[in-house]
Amino acid sequence: MKELINPKTGEVMKRFYRVLTYGITDEQTIMLLSNIPSADIEVLDVSDCFTDIITTAFIALIVNPYALEPEHIDIFNEITEEFYLNNEKIVFVADHPFLDRLKHINRYTIFSDDFEFESKIKYVLLQALQKEKKMKTYSYTISQTIRVLSEIRKHPYISTNQLAEIIERTPRTVQRYINTLICAGEFIEYDRKKKGWYMYENKSILLDY
Repeated sequence: MKELINPKTGEVMKRFYRVLTYGITDEQTIMLLSNIPSADIEVLDVSDCFTDIITTAFIALIVNPYALEPEHIDIFNEITEEFYLNNEKIVFVADHPFLDRLKHINRYTIFSDDFEFESKIKYVLLQALQKEKKMKTYSYTISQTIRVLSEIRKHPYISTNQLAEIIERTPRTVQRYINTLICAGEFIEYDRKKKGWYMYENKSILLDY
């Protein structure tokens, strides 16, 4: 996957996966920081602003449910379904009666005490990180596949090697993307005389949808 480059400085931009905390104790924060499974993870305390939970992207959210205000609990219940759909992990450092309302969400963890939190949080975060990386890889593959389709349509009879140079992948990877597009029903054909790919009658299922 390509590195992100700062357009102003030309330096490589660091990718961070955020873990948000809300209302946890200083001791729990220390336990958390000592069990971070990767240098790519950044811990951010959002206890002073509940809305940061909604507006900030994260791979895991660690919450003390007793620190939530009553009005925040109602909002939290409403947005848990969105967390579930977006694959974020929710961790509670204690049990609370309102959590019974979240039983339809299977992507949250409740720790009964600090000992359990300290012994298991690293594994929970590692799982969240792996899922996020898989999702990013999957999204990147889809975007590159669509880009190959677009380049073939814009440049009829473009070669596999030319496509590989454009998307900065190997010719074999490009061929795999093209095979996937053909299996999906795209009208991509190869001209043996011109040694390039083209769209039959310039039609596309995905681009014309």
